[in-house]
Amino acid sequence: MSDEHTVVIDNGTGYTKIGFAGEEAPRQIYRTVVESDVEGTAPVYPMQYGIINDWEAMEKVWNFGFKKYLGSSFNPSDHPVLIAETPLAPKLHREKITQAMFEGFETPGLFVANSCILSLYAAGRITGVVLDVGHATSKFVPIQEGFCLTHAVEKSNWGGQNVTLFLRKLLEQAQTQPINLDFEVINKIKEDLSFVDANYARTIETLRKQKTAAVGQQQQQQQQANGTNGTESSEQPEQQATPTSKKKSTASQSNAVEYFKNYTLPDGNIIQIGQVERLQCNEILFQPQLLHTSFKEIMPKELRPSYHTGGYQDELDELGIQQMAFDSIMKCELDIKKELTANIILSGGAATPTGFQKRVQLELENLSPSGFSVNIAPVGSAPNSKQVATWAGGAILGQLSSFNTMWIKKSEYNEFGPQIVNRRTY
Repeated sequence: MSDEHTVVIDNGTGYTKIGFAGEEAPRQIYRTVVESDVEGTAPVYPMQYGIINDWEAMEKVWNFGFKKYLGSSFNPSDHPVLIAETPLAPKLHREKITQAMFEGFETPGLFVANSCILSLYAAGRITGVVLDVGHATSKFVPIQEGFCLTHAVEKSNWGGQNVTLFLRKLLEQAQTQPINLDFEVINKIKEDLSFVDANYARTIETLRKQKTAAVGQQQQQQQQANGTNGTESSEQPEQQATPTSKKKSTASQSNAVEYFKNYTLPDGNIIQIGQVERLQCNEILFQPQLLHTSFKEIMPKELRPSYHTGGYQDELDELGIQQMAFDSIMKCELDIKKELTANIILSGGAATPTGFQKRVQLELENLSPSGFSVNIAPVGSAPNSKQVATWAGGAILGQLSSFNTMWIKKSEYNEFGPQIVNRRTY
């Protein structure tokens, strides 16, 4: 099996990344969904919270990626596959992946890797803690010498899709005219405009004051646009604008321009997005309790956050990502805690907003004991390097000559069956 022809796949609940080992970026990032050609038929989402629950649909997602993005002559029976799997997935899950690849696609070799270990490799490290904030889940995974410390893993069903749903709610409340935007449009707005601030309490207060001033200015302009010409007595002298009033008007208009961001929708219409909404949506990752009063109105029960150690949290008493990351580190042995805090990796699409890394750094510094140095290591220079960190780690691993002994070969699968994968997964 040739290293340069190894296929690397990162299956995310929201997006799948596919490409070849040794390349700098995946060939394509595409939705993990099966669209129907029948009008009125709902699309099928084969994964939920990082776990495949519709195997027929998932095989269609893989097959689509093979045929669409890896070249017209690509045949999976000619290429070994390295595929990422979420931490703490059950053994049966990876056995079904193994069966699908060997029997459905007849791949000559397979390796199923822990997604967070791959993210760590992308940063050039073998020891550290990975904070993976993805589409549907957030995972906090300490790793020592390339091995996952499973007893210390923290995981919640709380991620980027929750941020998107919250942003939709915020925009609905903020717009003066009703809007009806689907999830994908709101998600794109989030990706393009949302941000995180290191001092949320102070900044949100300032932005709310700016919002009040900006909205007031817009209302005043609207009233002027409606006009009162002809309703005033002709005997009344025309009111002259003073330099002071001109300055106030100019300042107010400037405030409105600075506060609001025009955003062009796919249909060509333009809406205004305020900075309060752009900031507030991501804050639920750090302060889930912000949704206490309106949580059930925003998302259905199946999308409510939960832990791998417990059930759904109806009262939203779960922890922010910074506390879960810290708790994960504190569950580890004393002699590696400092090394873990000095080697923190951020991955996942929901970890990409401007200011996110600085906020995580500050929060962990505030939580960490004296003498602990918090360092967040880069995973690449590309704008989407965090989003593709897992795939990039797989692309690095798959091209190593020393990795050749790790493959599960088709002959081994034929002899031992799907259970062979549990001997090769770490």
